[in-house]
Amino acid sequence: MPTKLENFSAHRKALEWFDFVVADLRPLTKHPALTRLVAQQIASADSIAANIEEGYGRGSARDSPTFSSSPGARRRRPEDASSASDIGSPPK
Repeated sequence: MPTKLENFSAHRKALEWFDFVVADLRPLTKHPALTRLVAQQIASADSIAANIEEGYGRGSARDSPTFSSSPGARRRRPEDASSASDIGSPPK
């Protein structure tokens, strides 16, 4: 029986993203100079799902709307930004 987290689309997408990042970076592992960069990118992709898992397990049902509507969860899409400094800013 799937858990509620397994049904959470953002978590599924984060896991898919991790797989894409690993596959995309695999050819770069042949270059020793890029080892640290590859490790950082993989760790960053992994942390997305880990942060969702951590946040999903906290609090009560009353806290869930707060978690999913926090400023970090509402980041602007690049195409909605009027300038480069607006990317990643909460909506006004």
